[in-house]
This record gives sequence, structure tokens and C-alpha cells, in this order.
Amino acid sequence: MIKTLRILLCSVLLLAVTACTGITPKPDQIAKFNDIVIVYTETPALTLPTFSEGFWDGYAARYPGALGQAMKPNVENIAKLKPPMIPDFGLVLAQKIGQQLPENFKTWPHTQVDLAVAEAREPIKNKATLEVRVKSIYASWVHGYIMCMAELTMYSPTGDIVMSKMLAANGLYIKNSKKIEDIVKGNVNMLGHEYELTADDMASQLTSSLKGDGIK
Repeated sequence: MIKTLRILLCSVLLLAVTACTGITPKPDQIAKFNDIVIVYTETPALTLPTFSEGFWDGYAARYPGALGQAMKPNVENIAKLKPPMIPDFGLVLAQKIGQQLPENFKTWPHTQVDLAVAEAREPIKNKATLEVRVKSIYASWVHGYIMCMAELTMYSPTGDIVMSKMLAANGLYIKNSKKIEDIVKGNVNMLGHEYELTADDMASQLTSSLKGDGIK
């Protein structure tokens, strides 16, 4: 029941949420960095519960009787797709952020993206680090579009946290987005395009948030 309520709560929150600030960056501090390396952690599996599976999961939680349990789907059968079977959304998001920030801010330091998954974040000599951590990514059983949450944390070269933000995306509100289950059933290669749209939306949220923080 807790799991179902959590999914419902996330679905509601993601309907309109934009970048949320945890630790607001100081523009002067960011501008003083010589280089920023963007790293990303292992991306969780893309889960694809169908509408019926989601419905019966919620039904069984509300009515935990024999009938409800009998109808409850086998959650082990819910598809879980991970790289290299599908594109790595963590990498796609890191690259979008690495592209958009220098384009939008004159004072933004030189930025590069580490293409390898970061097993453990370690300070890089003379360089700040922006860690991209995808917290969840799945197809909503409510409407079928992608739902994603990511946590961004920037560290100074000495390892101090200088910025933290949460980003969220809901494909239902992203132009030209398609239902994930339809993509996977049709041509899984189109998932890369969907990821590009989602990452672009999240990177744009970050840009808007940083402009509000006074980054120029």
C-alpha cells in the first residue's frame, strides 16, 4: 500500500513540478571555477507497468482481500529495461546539461562530460564536479508517458557542496512526447528520441532555475 501511495504521490507532484532548489549556488563562486566536470551515476532501470497492472496493484492495496490479491499482477513480470539494452538516460541528461549551461551563461566555466559511469564521486584536482543522479525513471501507469526525477549536486574542487537541485519531468506535458509502452512495443530505438526530449526539458528547467539564482 505504501508503495502504491508513493507512486500516486510522485505522479501528482510531477504534473507541474520544476527545478527545486536545495542549496542555492553563489554566482561569484561558480564563476571562479576554472573547469567543471559533469559526472553521472548508474541509471536505474526503466520500468514499464501497464495500466491494468497499475490499476490492480492499487485495487489490491485498497482491498487486501482474497479477490483483490488474486487479481493483483505479478510485479516480477513488469518490464525493467537497462543499458546497454536501451540508451543510458543518465548520460543523455548529463550531455544535455553540459551543452545548455555554457550556451546560456557567459560566466559559466569550461564544462566537460565524463562519458563513463561514476562508481564513486571523488574530488578532481582543480576542477569542480557536477554529479547527475537519476533517482527514478518509469512509464506512468496513469497516462503511459515517461516520469523522471534527478538529483544534481555540485562539488567544489575541495569536495564542498556548492549547489543541489532536484529536477522532474512528466512526458505528458512535453511537446511531441509519446507513450513509452507504445515506443517499446513498436521500435525501442525511438526511446533515444524520447530521452532527448525529456533531457532537454530537464536541462531547460535547470537553466531557468540558475537564471533565477542570479547566474549570468
